[in-house]
Amino acid sequence: TVELLLKNGADGNKQDKRGFVALHYAALNGHKGTIQMLLDVFEEKEKVGKKSDTVTSLTTPLHFAAFYGHEQALSALMPHYKNLNANDDNGCTALDLASYAGHTGCVNLLLASESQTDVLVYSHKSKRTALHAAAYNGHTECLKLLLKNAEAEGVVDCLDGQDRTPLMLAVMNGHRDSVLFLLEQSANPNAVDVNGMTATHRGAICGHEECVDALLNAGADPNARDIHGRTPIIYSAICDHIGILGTLIQSGGLAYNLDAKKYSALHWACYMGNESCTELLLEENSQTALNGNPFSPIHCAAIRGNEACLEVLIDALGNDVIKLVDSKGRTPLHAAAFNDHTDFIQLLIERGADVNAIDKHNQTPIMIASKHGNFNALDALMESKANVNLVDKDGNTVLHLSCMNNHQTCALHVLERIQDQYVSFPNSLGLTPLHIAARQGLSNVVCGLVDRGANMHTECKQGNLPILYCASDKNTRECLRIILSAMILSNDLSSMISRTSISRTDQEEINAD
Repeated sequence: TVELLLKNGADGNKQDKRGFVALHYAALNGHKGTIQMLLDVFEEKEKVGKKSDTVTSLTTPLHFAAFYGHEQALSALMPHYKNLNANDDNGCTALDLASYAGHTGCVNLLLASESQTDVLVYSHKSKRTALHAAAYNGHTECLKLLLKNAEAEGVVDCLDGQDRTPLMLAVMNGHRDSVLFLLEQSANPNAVDVNGMTATHRGAICGHEECVDALLNAGADPNARDIHGRTPIIYSAICDHIGILGTLIQSGGLAYNLDAKKYSALHWACYMGNESCTELLLEENSQTALNGNPFSPIHCAAIRGNEACLEVLIDALGNDVIKLVDSKGRTPLHAAAFNDHTDFIQLLIERGADVNAIDKHNQTPIMIASKHGNFNALDALMESKANVNLVDKDGNTVLHLSCMNNHQTCALHVLERIQDQYVSFPNSLGLTPLHIAARQGLSNVVCGLVDRGANMHTECKQGNLPILYCASDKNTRECLRIILSAMILSNDLSSMISRTSISRTDQEEINAD
């Protein structure tokens, strides 16, 4: 059919929208006879390996044949290409593609070419070599061919655009045989990439225990640190790979090394809720369990609501750990309230946590819950008799904080419990909850405060009544003040209020709508 079409004037150089000609499709499907026929009709055969001005694609038939493993097609095409190291549209060479796909026959053909295909040619986009491509997919036989034909020394540790070696990629994807082969070829198990990560870091993250074993046997450092100061042990704790964690510790890994922010593997295990890793780390050395960042492992468990880790920590370290405070004076109960972890809060309280503990801002756990709008935590703390009448260093009560942060439901709930003298309690700026609720437009809270007898005549330190805070800014507040003053002087205010007031029944109907 192809021969008939060509004899009847079909243009073998006609391109489709991607810049591909008939020869591309013949190569893609491995049709050697068709390839030879198309090559024969070119008036100038050197055109095969050149990119014309009208061709939009850098991908050649050679790239297709190599990627799809068509050895005979590749063999037929190679003599017509002066540069076998040319990049396709994705920046890959034919050797890179054949290595990536694991086609050893094609790799062998390209390496044996008189055009001297270079093992160390980098792809333009991914900045990798054929060695990286083969290692990434675990094609050990391709790796053997590539290293056998490499002329440069140290090629086994060649770096890609992120300074990753072929060994790192093989470990990352769990290709044990490729890892063992590369190590036999003296690959450096302690090489680091741009992030300071070694192959062992990658094995710990990805959970490839056999690869980690091979690396450690080859002299990998179990205490190597990346740019964040994290060791493979820390990453195995983060990712809950308890087998690797145990192996690293047995190989000399220090369980309580700290990262750049002073967090240990135990901090991370508790934060991630990895109970088994938490147990193993505590068994290893409970004496140093609380070293490092004062935002302790129990704080880490609390902020994520990991109750199982809390139980493990208390069993190993004693009940007093629930009283630990971080650098800001916060207890684990503060941390649990921050993220609305009600069950964790209940567990801490059952263990004797102080519901009224204060941090360095004099804020209690219930204040933390209220300002973050965590209604469930707020309710649980109120049921546990948390004091809603305490004030922080700025003079704010729980009610102030709820209103400041627009948490209307929390504010109304607090309003049901707060003592009368705190309904109109001014903070350090002289602002009462009514000032703040008016400023934030919390109409239901304003109604609730008025019902509780909130003082509408209390002036803040700037001399403003709550009504003035209904205005959006300082200038509009001043305008409102001028108008109200004038109306009072003209005795129009009381009549205006009478004409425009809404009955409580009407207000309830509006709110219901």
